[in-house]
Amino acid sequence: MENSILNIAWEAGGSLPVNVKQAYRCDQGSGSSKIKIIYDSLVNNANPWALELDFNKDVTESDKLALENALINIQQQPSSLVNFKMPSGAVLKSDIPFTNLSKS
Repeated sequence: MENSILNIAWEAGGSLPVNVKQAYRCDQGSGSSKIKIIYDSLVNNANPWALELDFNKDVTESDKLALENALINIQQQPSSLVNFKMPSGAVLKSDIPFTNLSKS
């Protein structure tokens, strides 16, 4: 199975890989420092899945748009690995960077 991986900058150093295969958009998360990545549902008529990412500072609209564009572009390159940094310099929190996996 082909995966599409975004390596997102991490506060603890380096980056954390996030599989974004079938991800198609970003939404504001449950707080100002959080973004949800929304994935296509694998089952017809089911709600899509969402992965919430928590950053070390507030996420800007420019950050959200840049991440969403990266999601769209990586879908055009199956089995790719792309390094990604937020335009504002926000990085994934070092303690709990993935806060929620749920149905959207």
